[in-house]
Amino acid sequence: MSTANSTVNTAKTNANRKNSGSHAEDHHVVIVGANFAGLSAAKRLACKSDMQVTLVDPSKAFHWAPNIHEIVSGLKASTGVSISSEKIARQLGHRFLDDEAVALDINNNEVRLADGELLAYDALLVACGLSASDMGISGAEENCIGMRHAEEAKRIEQRIAVGLAAKRPFAVTIIGAGFTGVELLGELLRKHANNKLLSINVIESAPRVLAGLPSVIGEDIRKQCTGHAVHFYLAKDISAIEKRAVKLQDGSSIDSDLTICCAGTAIPELIRESELACSEQGILVNDELQSKTASNVFAAGDIAATTSSLKKQASFAIDMGKHAAGNIEALLSGQAPRPFIPFQKPMLLSFGDINTYFIYNNSVFASPLLAPLKEAVYQFYMAQFGASLPAAEQGFGLLGRYTRSVKEMLLPELLKFRFAELLGRSKRLQ
Repeated sequence: MSTANSTVNTAKTNANRKNSGSHAEDHHVVIVGANFAGLSAAKRLACKSDMQVTLVDPSKAFHWAPNIHEIVSGLKASTGVSISSEKIARQLGHRFLDDEAVALDINNNEVRLADGELLAYDALLVACGLSASDMGISGAEENCIGMRHAEEAKRIEQRIAVGLAAKRPFAVTIIGAGFTGVELLGELLRKHANNKLLSINVIESAPRVLAGLPSVIGEDIRKQCTGHAVHFYLAKDISAIEKRAVKLQDGSSIDSDLTICCAGTAIPELIRESELACSEQGILVNDELQSKTASNVFAAGDIAATTSSLKKQASFAIDMGKHAAGNIEALLSGQAPRPFIPFQKPMLLSFGDINTYFIYNNSVFASPLLAPLKEAVYQFYMAQFGASLPAAEQGFGLLGRYTRSVKEMLLPELLKFRFAELLGRSKRLQ
């Protein structure tokens, strides 16, 4: 196993630190990925006088991914789920580089950026997440829109608006009936349930909707879709995606004016081409979130393949980022890193304005009245990340998010005067 070796390439390391404004005797920490785990780690490492931290991410903005599906219905604006990660980093006293990390040299403790710059590190945190995958399907890259970023959600909203404005039938196909696919379906029904021109296809390779969750949720989702132009194709594999159709391996074809991919992830090329030990789930790490290949390399968030399989939840990524940062502090001060012990957390799944599901262990509650709870989670974490911004931007951000929440979610429900109906639809499913 490789260990931290701050004496390697001393001249290059010192030159790098001089260019970043740090002192040669400081520890240099590089964080690849300014997202849930990366920004949480950066906050933990703020104000460390003996530590220089550099965050690397090609995007200057951090998006709260659990709510980007609400952009499709107009419930959220793109700006409402975005915060400047560059400003957060600088406010924390860190260096931020809007560049892409293209190579990791764990033998020389260096990260190479797309512009050719080399970043020397004493400790490295990889928090870049997983990449989208075309799953080897012909035509997927050219004829699909992903659902991983706010910009993609906005494109989906605009494509549907243009299609329906033509006053002719418009078919949307969602590939993947997992968390993202189901929440996207809910937002399409929130906005377009009464539009007879729109039809929605959902294709899933597993035999049921939400295969990773209790079966009662998928069954209830399908029941809620009764009466809507929603067609489920379960246990179906795709052979090709064309501009106006999705071809299935059984030889059938589904007409599709817009195909959205909500399934398939892959290990980023940056990690695949490094010497870090990986599995299909990500970088292999021990209980302390250290790479099993190099003890001064840590991984957090979706890219970390932990010994205990964790669901891909934002809250886990945030906790992992904080813990990895604490272990980096320990490692660089000569102390023993501590194991990461995740606590079981409830999950909230929204299905537009139709229903919201609260899942904890084997218990499942369903109620439209739970929607404000998920909104509260979004508001809480956005405020937490926003707390590292300048005071004026904190205030404007809070005001904008709360105002839109009241206008787009709370008031429409109150004006429908359907409290008794919502209460009647509240139930324990399992």
